[in-house]
Amino acid sequence: MKMLNLLKQAGLLARIDDLVHSYPYDWRTKKPVIYRASKQWFINTDVLKHRALKCLKSVEIHPEVYRRQMETQLEQRPSWCISRQRVWGVPLPIFYCKDTGEPLINKYTTEHIQELVRQHGTDCWWTMSETELLPQSVRDKSGVLPDKEYVKGTDILDIWFESGVSWASVLKDFPEQQADLYLEGIDQVRGWFQSSLLTAVALNEKPPYKNLFIHGFTVDENGYKMSKSQGNVFDPVVVTDGGLDLKKEPAYGADVLRWWVAGHASNHTNITVGNSIIASMAEQVHKIRLMLRFLLGAVYDFQPASDSIPVSNMSAFDQYMLHLLLEHSKQVQKEYQSYSYNRVVLQTNSFVATEVSALYCHSIKDRLYCEHRDGWLRRSCQTVLYHILDVCCRTLAPILPFLVDEVFLHHPSHVKERFNVFHTVGFGDCVHWRNADVVGIMQAALEVRNVFNSNRGEVNPRELDVLLFATGELYSRFKCLQAEDVSSYSTLCEMLQTSHTRLTSHPASVPEDSAAVLQGTCELTGIMFLLYLAANVAKCISYYYTHIQMRAFIGNEILLESVIVTELFVHIGMCCTHVKLSDLQKTGHANIPV
Repeated sequence: MKMLNLLKQAGLLARIDDLVHSYPYDWRTKKPVIYRASKQWFINTDVLKHRALKCLKSVEIHPEVYRRQMETQLEQRPSWCISRQRVWGVPLPIFYCKDTGEPLINKYTTEHIQELVRQHGTDCWWTMSETELLPQSVRDKSGVLPDKEYVKGTDILDIWFESGVSWASVLKDFPEQQADLYLEGIDQVRGWFQSSLLTAVALNEKPPYKNLFIHGFTVDENGYKMSKSQGNVFDPVVVTDGGLDLKKEPAYGADVLRWWVAGHASNHTNITVGNSIIASMAEQVHKIRLMLRFLLGAVYDFQPASDSIPVSNMSAFDQYMLHLLLEHSKQVQKEYQSYSYNRVVLQTNSFVATEVSALYCHSIKDRLYCEHRDGWLRRSCQTVLYHILDVCCRTLAPILPFLVDEVFLHHPSHVKERFNVFHTVGFGDCVHWRNADVVGIMQAALEVRNVFNSNRGEVNPRELDVLLFATGELYSRFKCLQAEDVSSYSTLCEMLQTSHTRLTSHPASVPEDSAAVLQGTCELTGIMFLLYLAANVAKCISYYYTHIQMRAFIGNEILLESVIVTELFVHIGMCCTHVKLSDLQKTGHANIPV
């Protein structure tokens, strides 16, 4: 304003107007930045960028979508200013001629300063005099004229240069001088990741890392950046330990927080967090905990050394579950190796909810609880449950260490001696669990199960009379799961949760409305199957015939044949007892065809 007044008084000011234009403001103080021309030190990145881009091709970047962004940042990088005018930091060891301002830095001055820093730390630059920092012996080696007086510089190194050369100190004892992993946020694509790459390429002609893991920033549930000034900061301590009001801010523990990090850190650029999201993560961990608790209870009397059943002696259902367990383990290992922790969470949630809980654990409860304690059927499913518990704990340990450690505190096989899962190698799977033949058989049976469950409604499956018709290769697959025509303990019964199941390859016709007819197609064989359901309850003490109409679709042909399927029910009070037809014929009852 004073300048304007002087110009006005001199008659040199023609006009004053306000000009609205964009101008940089300091993000912290919210005040305008004033530009000032000054002398600085630069690194010419033009001689490094192409070499750095070539070396970057050997680096695995997770997620891979950030590779192009990092390459673009390198291509567009201007000269790197490595000097800063601040009162704290690592000094630039440069001397300046007091008369001409000419800089002095060479091998001899640098080596001397290095030795002083080793002895006294970086503060020696500020506390020692120029005579101590630049003694006569160093001046002589540098060829400095005796009459020239030098002063030490006051600039410090750019902090990105400091952090960018950290690999030289951290990895100095490793022959390759390469870290397995650099982990930081997306903002470091043009920061630490780039400064580390440029310095390493300049000195070693190779990147300082083999892998880069780039994560996003946390934002609130509305997508806004967290800031103390906005009051939307989500405190991790509140998640683990709870807030002042535990009803509104309960303590979830460290495992839930780790589960949220694993499930979101490598999934999106912006990572949302809030009470509802953390509550959802807590529910997922709770379901996993319930599954592990069930498995612990199921193997309470199981000792793997003496009670295990060989895989070859197991039922097809048990062998199939081990096959799924192996595939799950291999997939999780693959995701861990590629740092895809969000996929580990997705894979684990799906496996626990679908294959373990809904399919296997739900189906084998009868033989787990009702078979003879040492019977092979019970020991067979216990063997599978033991391996599920072991593999799941090992795959979960990197993310849910406290939960897994608690499981092994109560594991019946490790009660006498303390077992530390974190000191083990591998996930406990076995390659001989893989069985492609059993997969083909079980997938056909699962298609029948899906059709059955999706159409029976709320009816208890044990109250239904179930007959399954199939032909050809499909029938042969089902015979591997049920050798008898009628069975109450076959794998088919176990999967359908029925009291008994009939299996036939002969089509039949019966009066209408006798049964519900369900039709499906096996995707593996292309053959259609029919599933017939009828009520399995008698209203009084009587003998009666149940007629079931059957149609078999093979290609475009429709085969019809009549057959009488006879079922005898004896209903006394609330009890319904099944009587075999062969036993009835022996007693001389009416002419009942078989």
